[in-house]
Amino acid sequence: MTMYSITIPAKNGDLYFSVESYFLDMIPNGCTTGQYTYTDSNGAQQTATQTKPLVYFALYNAADTNTVLQYKYYVEQYQKPMVVLEADYSANTVFLLGVRYLWFGSPFKDYTVKVYSKQ
Repeated sequence: MTMYSITIPAKNGDLYFSVESYFLDMIPNGCTTGQYTYTDSNGAQQTATQTKPLVYFALYNAADTNTVLQYKYYVEQYQKPMVVLEADYSANTVFLLGVRYLWFGSPFKDYTVKVYSKQ
C-alpha cells in the first residue's frame, strides 16, 4: 500500500478524499481483465473475473496510525469519496491516505489522490 500525507491548513468546511483513475471504459477491457482470488465471508476461497480495477483506500489521522478512520474497497468504475466533517478535524490536522490498486494487467497503472474542500 502506498501512503500519502496532507496537512489541513485551517478548519473550514468538510473534506472530501478520493482516489481516481481512468474514466469508465477508457481503456479496453482486454487490457484490464483478469482473475483474482479472495476469501468470502464464510472463509472459502473464491475466484472471480474482473474487468475494472479494484481499489482499496483508507484514511488515518497521522496522530494515530493504528486506527483507520474510514476505508473503501470497491470496483473502481466510479469515484466514491470519503467525507470528514468540519466538526471532526482541526487546523493543522495531518491525514494519511493509504492506497492499493489491483490492476489486472492494465498497461497504464496510475491514479490521482484528491482532497476537495471549500478551502
